[in-house]
Amino acid sequence: MYQLVVNIQLRKDGIFVMGRGRARLLQLIDEKKSISKAAEELKMAYRHAWGILRKMKEDVGVDVVESSRGSVGGTVLTEDGRKLLEKYESLVEQIKTCLEDRSVSQEEIDQYSVGAHLDYSVVES
Repeated sequence: MYQLVVNIQLRKDGIFVMGRGRARLLQLIDEKKSISKAAEELKMAYRHAWGILRKMKEDVGVDVVESSRGSVGGTVLTEDGRKLLEKYESLVEQIKTCLEDRSVSQEEIDQYSVGAHLDYSVVES
């Protein structure tokens, strides 16, 4: 039996900004107030997590996290980072709802080739 798997990616001007992994990193930073603790939970090197955050800043054009020096305050999502995460989470929920509202038959799945790519574009308003 085939299983339909949807990989949701948020892109800006065609450039990948966020998917499930980056969203989870931001969620954990928001929860733990620490990049190192978030990276540890994801079994990811701190340097790799920080590189992801720098790449997001480069691609989006704004900081997505803000760190305080020392242990006071830790790391928090910026307003832009929070909006980006909320936008992604909202789109995921909308797509889940659409998929749950419509059952797909095996025949409908069979008509698509294996590895078909679902490209879902979001236009900013």
